[in-house]
Formats: sequence, structure tokens, C-alpha cells
Amino acid sequence: MKWSYRRILQSKKPESIASETASTTDSLMRYDENQKMFNYIAPFYDRTNRILSLGLDHSWRKSGISRLGTNPVGLILDVGAGTGDIGLNIVSSYPEATVVGIDTSLRMMQIGLKKTRNMALESGNVFCSANVLSLCFSDNTFDAAITAFCIRNVEDRLMALREIFRVLKSGAKLVIVELTEPQGFIMKPLFRIYSRLVTPTVTCLLSSVSAYDYLTESMADFPSPSRFASILENVGFVNVEFFNLTFGIVTVYESTRP
Repeated sequence: MKWSYRRILQSKKPESIASETASTTDSLMRYDENQKMFNYIAPFYDRTNRILSLGLDHSWRKSGISRLGTNPVGLILDVGAGTGDIGLNIVSSYPEATVVGIDTSLRMMQIGLKKTRNMALESGNVFCSANVLSLCFSDNTFDAAITAFCIRNVEDRLMALREIFRVLKSGAKLVIVELTEPQGFIMKPLFRIYSRLVTPTVTCLLSSVSAYDYLTESMADFPSPSRFASILENVGFVNVEFFNLTFGIVTVYESTRP
């Protein structure tokens, strides 16, 4: 199955606040195409990610969850919940928390709901079909928010971050876990070799080569960590910090709504 998206050589934008503010097409892929792609790869998503990440995707999510605090409680928003791994990790470790997972892919959420029922965690982990660009929640609703491997795919990141900001309570944390193209003389060429040789082989057997070609392209197109941290500050978040995992393949951002 082929998916249409803009190539980074045609779409790469200068990293400035002005260009980020003006852009409404941050993602390389249109919303409707993105939704269809994730519906298609949903049955293969978890297994493919485990293989491609060498099993590290679980620890990446755990690192993000740990930034929510030593004992996250209350109502937590999971943006781009997908098959529900973030929510399941949170409610299984912190029974006093309730996670509301939103996504636009019904098939991904159906798999997440099945996993939730199998673990008997329905009371703490719920799913809602919603677009982060127009959240169906009142202001000051959530005690925290987290999103993993999602913000890269949003067409208007600034609007998405503003919506998350709106529904968070004062003092609430936002944690973002996102894939980034590693830099450096060793890791960058190694990553490119891996993405051009290993990734197509695995996805040809298990999933969609086109979908994971998009994954690699979107990682390269995403703003640098320092630039994205500036975007969070521009929205109004404070105490913005970020750190890298696995030699820069993943970046975790932590911020707070004042």
C-alpha cells in the first residue's frame, strides 16, 4: 500500500518562530491520508515497532511517563493514544490516575481497547475519537498530558500545542516523546543505513514500506530539539526541558502550564 506525502527536500522550512507560526502544514502528510495510513497499519503496528526499535519503544514510553512526576494522579490526557501503550503503562502503575486517550484512527483505538479489556483496566483507561486541533474538552480539565510519537504527524503543531495548553490546569505538566533524526558523525550515517536497508526489509514482511518511509522522512523534517523547545515556550509553557534517548533517536520534552 502506497501513501502520499510531501518529500522533505520540497518542504523543508527555515527554523524560525515566524515560519512556524504561519505554517498550517507542518506534517508531511495530510490529515485524511495519515488517518487512512494508521488504520491500515494498525494490526501490524505494535509488532513492527518492537522489531524496528529493537524492543526499546517500551522503555522510551516509560521514560516519558516518569517525567509526569513520581506519582501521577487525576485526569491525564494521552494525545495520539494509538494502541494504548502509554495509558496502560500509567494506569497499571498508578491506579489513582485516569487516562483519556484520544486518536483519529479508530482501528488503532480498537486494538487499544481490546488490550485494555484483556488487562481489566477499562475503568482507568478510556478512548475518545478526537482531533488535537480542536479538542472536545473544557478549559482547565486535565492534571497532565502526554503524547508519544504523535506531534510529528500533526498538520498544525502550534494549534495542537495551544489546544493542549488550553485544556490543562495551571501547574499541569506536558510531556512529549518524539522520534528525531540522530546527529553526529557516527549515529547519523548509521541511522540512514538502518532506515534504508533494515527498515524496508522488515516492513515489507510485516507492514507497509511506504508508511515507514514516511516515518524516516518525518523524523528528518521535525524541528531540532532546541527549536521545538522554543515553540513550546512561544505557546506559553514554562520550565521547558528536553533530553535525548538512545543516541538522539528519541527526544523527550518536559514543560509546565503556568
